Amino acid sequence: MEVVVLSSSVATVPPTADFIVPVVCASVVALYAYKRYNTPGTNRLSTIRSLFLLTLIGYIAASLALFVILSLIVLRPGILTFLGIENAQNLVKEYVDPDILAAVILTTLLPNLPVVGAADACLLKFFQDWGRIPLGVRMLADKMTQEALVIRPADLKDLEPWITSDGDIPNELAIRISVESAATSSGRLTRVLRVYKELEKLEQLPTYAQALRAQRDTWQAIQDDLRVFTAQSRAFFCIVRSVDADRG
Repeated sequence: MEVVVLSSSVATVPPTADFIVPVVCASVVALYAYKRYNTPGTNRLSTIRSLFLLTLIGYIAASLALFVILSLIVLRPGILTFLGIENAQNLVKEYVDPDILAAVILTTLLPNLPVVGAADACLLKFFQDWGRIPLGVRMLADKMTQEALVIRPADLKDLEPWITSDGDIPNELAIRISVESAATSSGRLTRVLRVYKELEKLEQLPTYAQALRAQRDTWQAIQDDLRVFTAQSRAFFCIVRSVDADRG
């Protein structure tokens, strides 16, 4: 009778080990997913904090869903071969538990598995694109044209002293800016200088200073392109002035 009671009590003991293994494996998968999503570290600076965290949680949840699916099917015949794993039988012998095997596939083996790697890359790109540029902003940007930036006489008053005081911009261009449309040479020049001037303002603000420092190479490339653009613009307007003088 005691043996029956003992066996009954043993049968009701919760399978702690069976619970711990999947939790630990899922935690490892979530940690690796976090590291992949936040690589490079500048991803945090490319969007607002709340949107970054939201899409990060979405990617981790998607990775965990992939982990659950793999845990259920990974030991079925032909699955490992389909995933592109060589010596599948040896791997099964080494990682007999499906949760552990699924975790290994989504972490250590992930870069070497075309099928799972491609699925993870698609998920990563989807959530990073969503987090980096909100859909509404992207749609608005697609609709924007150069004409959307309206230049007013007051803008010219701000640009003229800025041009003459900036050592990288030829002073002669101060008389070439205008409120004309972006289809004209002076209108295009004015809009480019106006946008660059606003970027310089952002560099002075603490909120954006860190982001610009993180993208120092990109910001430097923009500055170099502006120097080339303004030099070409100066040469262009000199040619136009010479041609007008000859015609006159």
